[in-house]
Amino acid sequence: MNPVRSSLSLALSLLTLPAMAEEVRGMLVDASGNPMAGVELRSTGSVTSETGEVRIARLKAISGPMGEFTISNAFTQPSREVPFVFVARLPDGTFRTAILREPGGKATFRGESVRVKIRVVDSAGHAVAGADVNLESIFSRAAGGLDASVQYGGSWNDSLLNLKTDAEGYATFEGLPSNANTSILVSQTGMTKASERMTLPKEGEVAQTVNLYVPVTISGRVLAEGKPVAGVTVAARTLVKNTMQGASIKTAEDGSYRLTGVVPGKVNVYVQQIGKSQDWAAKAAPELQLAEGQERAGLNFVLEKGLLLQGRVLTQESGKPIPNAVVTLLSGSQVPESLRADAEGRFSKRVSAGEYSVLLQSTGRRFVNVRNSVSATLDEKNNPELVLRVPEVALMGPITGLKGTVRDASGKPVAGATVANLQVSISAVTDAEGRYTFKTPIFPMTILIATKEGAMSTSWIEVRDQATIDLTLDGKPASMQGVVVGEDGQPMSGVTVASNGQLNGETVPGGATVTDEKGAFRFEGLFGGTDSFYVWAKKPGFGPVTIQSIRLASGENKALPPMKLMLADGVIEGTVYDTDGKPAKGVNVSSQVTDVEIAVSDEKGRFRLTGVPRGEHYIVASRTNSFRDVVQAKTGQSDVVIKLTPEAKPLVGVVFGDRIGMTAPALKTTDWFGSKPLDLKSLRGKIVVIDFWAVWCGPCIEALPEVQALYKKYGKDGVVVIGMHAPGTPKQKIAEFIKQKGLTYPNALDIAEDSGVGQTALSYGPEGIPHMFVIDRLGKIVTDTHDVVDVERAIQRLLKKG
Repeated sequence: MNPVRSSLSLALSLLTLPAMAEEVRGMLVDASGNPMAGVELRSTGSVTSETGEVRIARLKAISGPMGEFTISNAFTQPSREVPFVFVARLPDGTFRTAILREPGGKATFRGESVRVKIRVVDSAGHAVAGADVNLESIFSRAAGGLDASVQYGGSWNDSLLNLKTDAEGYATFEGLPSNANTSILVSQTGMTKASERMTLPKEGEVAQTVNLYVPVTISGRVLAEGKPVAGVTVAARTLVKNTMQGASIKTAEDGSYRLTGVVPGKVNVYVQQIGKSQDWAAKAAPELQLAEGQERAGLNFVLEKGLLLQGRVLTQESGKPIPNAVVTLLSGSQVPESLRADAEGRFSKRVSAGEYSVLLQSTGRRFVNVRNSVSATLDEKNNPELVLRVPEVALMGPITGLKGTVRDASGKPVAGATVANLQVSISAVTDAEGRYTFKTPIFPMTILIATKEGAMSTSWIEVRDQATIDLTLDGKPASMQGVVVGEDGQPMSGVTVASNGQLNGETVPGGATVTDEKGAFRFEGLFGGTDSFYVWAKKPGFGPVTIQSIRLASGENKALPPMKLMLADGVIEGTVYDTDGKPAKGVNVSSQVTDVEIAVSDEKGRFRLTGVPRGEHYIVASRTNSFRDVVQAKTGQSDVVIKLTPEAKPLVGVVFGDRIGMTAPALKTTDWFGSKPLDLKSLRGKIVVIDFWAVWCGPCIEALPEVQALYKKYGKDGVVVIGMHAPGTPKQKIAEFIKQKGLTYPNALDIAEDSGVGQTALSYGPEGIPHMFVIDRLGKIVTDTHDVVDVERAIQRLLKKG
């Protein structure tokens, strides 16, 4: 670090700022008060304070000979307590962040900063020189000690945070804010664009590799009743490293379109938006396998009178309609689409026959954390109504002036404590008598915790309809620490390690850091009442490593097991065979490591996965007309054999989801593992958990240790846990897998319907797998979720009831 640059301070002498101003002048000086000329300044300067107030400063300037510059369109509402935030590019090419807290006062550079290295490579891993790397935006919490959300950077087309890669493919940004998230946009003439997210640590250096490809081109026409249709949006999406990359364009007057810049690979093309008319629908084109530089012409779409997908949004308790609710419609690989319900809570859209899911997005007045959805496969003869049910508390308006008192463990009021509303980063501070009041309205179903200087509330409180909420500082912040090692067991420095938690379905930031010379990392100030944390470590050239389901008690300092990074230079090869025993062409083969590129089997059924972290992995093969099949393989293997399982016909007209409150259906099974056959009638009076899963389901496998831990923790209280495996997998393979994973709770194999769906699954209607249901002592379903944390919370509620 340059000692001169690190000691720089920025002072801005500004005119008195009114509530709204078109222009504000200032002067940039160093720590000694000398003018700083020729410094580029840029910002969208959008800052939200703990009181919900916003200040925006549109700044695009180069400081003059005396350091002078001008802020245009300065805006603040309604007070001056919110700071301005700027990005400065110094003459040496490095970046710094400055915060001005008071108009007419001084601003200083943030003390914490990180170095970010972006490497751009082509599909062969060769460096791409001269590529444009733009940090589109940076979202930073607690800027300069302020509990605020700061966004600045590339909302403009000419963002200051833009560099070109050097001969080795690197673009290096110095002095970026710590504890932030950023969006990376990369482009190069003649290649595809790329967009990725990146977490910036507390300090040090972080690196990330971005891939560019020679794009493919797709063209065709859109017709309806034999006539061209103009203004229709045609979109393409390609699955790259388990994330979708997309491109779209509107049709011309003659109905033609030409999609350029499409990422090669397995590409899905479809009509994304018909326009104002809702009377038409278009089927997606067959999945395309396109190589770099390939052009696919003549891909035409014919609009047809689609079937009418209909649904309603109702309250869970009374069944009343929820007007103006917004839902998200999902179908295959297409871009999600938002639909708004009418005054009677009804929504509709013309669609082609196929499988659709509907998720609640908002109640019309606010976004909600209600994780319910329904799905069904529809055709002209089987088109049931899709109904979403929402707890009535989600409809409540905001609570104005929410207040309360914070006390210590002995009951004494605590001054200067912070009460935080986690979902929207709003907080209030207690006065001398321990009282706080939120200036900003607080919505129900959000969470409050209290903290102060090494003290923290041990439990969180959900806001519902309370006007007053008291909290107690009866615990301490938790922490966790660990070490990252290489394949040889030696410590690895410079590895980015990040952490997040889950609390009542919401993400709780844990922070990010970089390992030191001993490979060590540490996270502090964590809320011990969080349901669980997970930590992941990542470094270019190595496979990512994750530790999940970390539970922290109040004040606990948890030592994590070593995280071993393996070089991602492995290769796994093999053959995919169809259901008739012949080599299968065009099958997606992937590793459950997210950073590994998907391979596609050739005409001989051969596939080759490259860039696989050394070691053993689950390999997944899938095709639109096949179930996913999973095998285990080690890097270096070239004889992996995958036999596809035939997919049954889709179950048309059956709605999955929304089972809370119904009597739990009977279990229909063929085999039991680790238990004699169980039935729910004989289990009446007990709390029962049913986990729908399969050995080929990656998320299911990740959740199994949590399900096993749930069984060990609550089995002594009489809670019964049952694993329900999907049909289609040989029972010997299931038994071996259960033994390998050390599962000691009862598991059963579901009976297959003619459709291939399990009879038990059909009666419960899980939204995919893993999916868990909690049944109370009366045999009613009380929880319907993908999350083990929700299951545990339901068990605890039922145990308290007795």
